[in-house]
Amino acid sequence: MWKPNCIVESISLSELFNGVPESVRVYAREQIRAGWRFYPVNQCRGRCYYKAKAITIPLWVIQSTLPGKKIWYISHELAHTYTSGDIHGQKFMNQLKAICPQEHQHWEINYKPRAAIAAGISFNKDFL
Repeated sequence: MWKPNCIVESISLSELFNGVPESVRVYAREQIRAGWRFYPVNQCRGRCYYKAKAITIPLWVIQSTLPGKKIWYISHELAHTYTSGDIHGQKFMNQLKAICPQEHQHWEINYKPRAAIAAGISFNKDFL
């Protein structure tokens, strides 16, 4: 079984999902049942590895105190698991919007601004 580099063994799956709402956890559990694995990693970026059915979430995201950053990040990587081949396209954005609570979707604008805005994602006015 393939595993990514730089796994942070001290972070458990429950710690990775600590503070993540049930609405997002439902999608994660569904994908775990389908064979997907989540790995906390000491890297600058997370990634969805389709063939290996693996998702990596960086340690800095897990430890982030920015409101909703971890929730969005996990939702973003989860959206990839449902939309293989549509990397950051309209299907991906629709899936992201279905998974990620609306108040945290604004983080996508920082990452993929044109695609996010085209998909109807807007800045969270309560956050600004």
